[in-house]
Amino acid sequence: MRTEKMKILRITHNMTQSDVAEKIGISLSAYNLIENCKRVGSIETWGKIQKLFSLSDKEMWSLMKDEK
Repeated sequence: MRTEKMKILRITHNMTQSDVAEKIGISLSAYNLIENCKRVGSIETWGKIQKLFSLSDKEMWSLMKDEK
């Protein structure tokens, strides 16, 4: 589940949803929708998430395609 994976990733980096949203330049509500699988998010946003959490391309693809 993307929701669980993204939450775990965020928490292991000691970040709140607000922290992540601010660092990648989107609103808290937009990030919340992405983390909770209610919005897909742009390629640009996913790229910023990948960079923020230092994810490999394989890890990022796995996270992006994982749904509810």
